[in-house]
Amino acid sequence: MKTIYLIIVALFLSWTASGQEYVRYNANSEKGKEHLAAMRVAFEKMRGMDCTEGLSWYYQGAMHNIPGTINGTNKNCAEYQNSDDKLWAWGDCTHISTENARLHFLLWHRMYIWYLEKAVRELSGVDDFAIPYWNYGGESTADNTMPVQMQDPSSSLFESARYSILNSGQPIQPFYVQKIQKEINELMRNPTFAGEGGFTEKLEAAPHGFMHSYIGAAYSNPRETFYNQIYQEENYPGLMANVPSAGFDPIFWLHHSQVDRIWESWDVLPIGERPTLEEIEALPWQYQFIGPKGERVTYTMAELYKVVFNLDYKYDNLITPDEPAIAM
Repeated sequence: MKTIYLIIVALFLSWTASGQEYVRYNANSEKGKEHLAAMRVAFEKMRGMDCTEGLSWYYQGAMHNIPGTINGTNKNCAEYQNSDDKLWAWGDCTHISTENARLHFLLWHRMYIWYLEKAVRELSGVDDFAIPYWNYGGESTADNTMPVQMQDPSSSLFESARYSILNSGQPIQPFYVQKIQKEINELMRNPTFAGEGGFTEKLEAAPHGFMHSYIGAAYSNPRETFYNQIYQEENYPGLMANVPSAGFDPIFWLHHSQVDRIWESWDVLPIGERPTLEEIEALPWQYQFIGPKGERVTYTMAELYKVVFNLDYKYDNLITPDEPAIAM
């Protein structure tokens, strides 16, 4: 029955309002590199916008989360000093320990990066742009090396407060690559989506949470400390290692494209289980985003459900588990 459903969904995905299906490529591929160049152009424009503009770098990052208080006068956004100053849709991410948040983790982040994708398409002028994914855990050294476009200090995609080995072009250490591979293969054998020990909870912890901390140098040895430009404090871990500053590092989007790819790879397996609309409506979450023209967009749970499983993109390839997944 699920096979028939997936065929129907695949047919639906091939038809969008624009008549186009977008492809998210491995950032290490030639097409992925082209799309990173488009992303660089868009982020240059986003960084030049006032922080109160919905498509600005600061506004987009703050939609994920933002520190409750900024240390000293906020150099990035004079309008925001503490949580009383939050603008529309700021701080909506699901990284809190509630049943609602855990259920919506993958759905909310899918929508969040989907809207960033639309914004980059608009700002870069590259009509077929789709967010590349960083294929950490892949078999090649190149896949486990942070994309070179992210390493260039002159680039709008660069962030200095990252693990130094990544910014210097070194790959993830082999021990951690093996750890990521093991975690992904275990996820591909997880029979349930939600609940304690379910796919979404496990994926949020690792490799999702692990990579946030790794990029932010939480596992560096010797310990590395940085100036965190969002908190505006010294000796803080890198941006990605802290939920309130993670969305401000451009690598966030490639990381979450990979997280979404892991989910999609699991979803098409025989064991892949989607939450029902009834479950979503019983544990609602706030879905507010900025459209590519700067417009505000809000979803009901029913509207969200229609969109989140019928998006207009696919991945150039999906992850195949080492062992066949068996329906439980």
